Amino acid sequence: MASFCTACGKQISEEFRVCPYCGVAVARESQPELSPVEPTAPPTSPTVGDTKKPWRPRGCLGAILVLFLILFVLGVISSVFDSSSKPGSKKPSGDEIAAYTMSQTFVKRELQSPGTAEFPSLLWEKRDVRVTYDTSTGLYTVRAWVDAENAFGAKIRTNHIAVVQQTGADTWEAKRVELLPR
Repeated sequence: MASFCTACGKQISEEFRVCPYCGVAVARESQPELSPVEPTAPPTSPTVGDTKKPWRPRGCLGAILVLFLILFVLGVISSVFDSSSKPGSKKPSGDEIAAYTMSQTFVKRELQSPGTAEFPSLLWEKRDVRVTYDTSTGLYTVRAWVDAENAFGAKIRTNHIAVVQQTGADTWEAKRVELLPR
């Protein structure tokens, strides 16, 4: 059977000892009179009956996971571009870089539009550039490609072989420059 709260007048169940609407104790004839219940702040630490999980700083954990993910990706990228980890390959030496750079100068002399010449990067496009050194003759052989405009203004890729030799501290000589048709 339902009864009514004496303070707010709303209908409440007989099972309630305190009105769920206003918080005033419900007077029962068989029960002693209770004082109104003051609202209290929720507990700061979990109790045995709580089903909610306590708050945890998830932002720190997320930041750490993101940091490890970034480091992992950077490690993968560096291993892809690091040729020293691959068997049979090595990073180009200073003399190989100089030979490749000087071969570009000699190849440009053979082109119709040397100002439009674009060569592959020795460091990033390793499979497109091969620099070999013959210790018996002291000659560097450079095999690569060049993109340059022809007489009609069309950009064409042409393979080339340049054999160069260092003759002084800063001087190089072209022994042979050959543009190969594709």
